[in-house]
Amino acid sequence: IGVGSDADTYARVMAATSYLEVGASAPMLDPALAEEALSLLPGEERGALSLRCRVTPTGEVADADVELVVIQSDAKLSYAAVEAWLDGDAGPVLREVTVPGDGPEVEDTLIALREAAERLGVARDERDTIEELFTQAEVEPAILDGKIRTRSAEPHAQAYRLIERLMVAANEAVAAWLVEH
Repeated sequence: IGVGSDADTYARVMAATSYLEVGASAPMLDPALAEEALSLLPGEERGALSLRCRVTPTGEVADADVELVVIQSDAKLSYAAVEAWLDGDAGPVLREVTVPGDGPEVEDTLIALREAAERLGVARDERDTIEELFTQAEVEPAILDGKIRTRSAEPHAQAYRLIERLMVAANEAVAAWLVEH
């Protein structure tokens, strides 16, 4: 995406992707890009920037290496499926795996990612973050089945937190790698 391009302007206005429980999500990038060309769709080869690193038991990122790769995803997991998996129900995750027989491999990956996120949480909880400036709402209004009702403000809180911790660590590690190189 070129600096100053229409796609760049769109991303700057949106600033972040919003994942909504009701209705479509609002991606930071133009949906034509975010949902197709730049999305890691299952079974599709995609060029990607890969970060390989180790997360220490104390939550530090070590041995970071960045490389250009071509990958093919086995699944496009929803937050709801990951939330269920974190609560002990693997069924929704296994139903979202698109390559027959790859369910155990996807679960092994989730186990490793959960452990890495837990370790990262230890280190992050020791730092001051902007998150501390906000209080989380427990419920918020929503229109469900044509009626205004309340629902959980964070329907997939554990899954969001897992992805957030991994993405923040990846962004910090890539930034440090860029500075070093």
